[in-house]
Amino acid sequence: MAQTANESTAATILEIVTMAEDASRSAALAQLQHLPTLPSWVALDLTAADAIVARTTQTIHALTLPLPDTMVPVMRAQLRNGIVVGATPRQTARRIMTQLEGAFMGGAVRGERIARTEQLDAHRVAQHAAEQSNRGILKGWVWYTTFDKRTCVSCLVKHGTEYPVDEYGPNDHQNGRCTRLPLTKTAVELGFPGSVEPPSTIPDARA
Repeated sequence: MAQTANESTAATILEIVTMAEDASRSAALAQLQHLPTLPSWVALDLTAADAIVARTTQTIHALTLPLPDTMVPVMRAQLRNGIVVGATPRQTARRIMTQLEGAFMGGAVRGERIARTEQLDAHRVAQHAAEQSNRGILKGWVWYTTFDKRTCVSCLVKHGTEYPVDEYGPNDHQNGRCTRLPLTKTAVELGFPGSVEPPSTIPDARA
């Protein structure tokens, strides 16, 4: 799942929507293989792309390191364009710096960080929208953390925590790699009494 989110940084809006929905559908149906009949997955209306573009780039700078008001519209426009045309975060950062003609003092590193964060957010918004269309089989989502040397303590603590399906998330930090895994209803809740629930496949952060 985290790999899917990272790959979306070089995708168009349509590709982001498709990848996000595929990720949610695959993760959800994998949890229901023990049922005699798999429930139907409701496909996401691709017109949601407009909402995804609108949701991304709302907050393009950290509260602790705000950007001048004159830069915000320029950066927002470049971020939107980058998401739509499938530019990589590095390409978008270069366009931002060129457009601002050196006025942006954050440098390429900060510009790329902002671009990557917003493009990953587009994936999360698309995934959230896909899961909203499938409340009939989903009861929520689980915070899933990438485990490696770069993982921060905050993300480790949140790994495995559950949230309602309507709640957006994960609200990760800049350059965050956490993602959401859909959590399906039980067999009984889906109308299949007597089916034995399989054990969770989500790794324990304490292991």
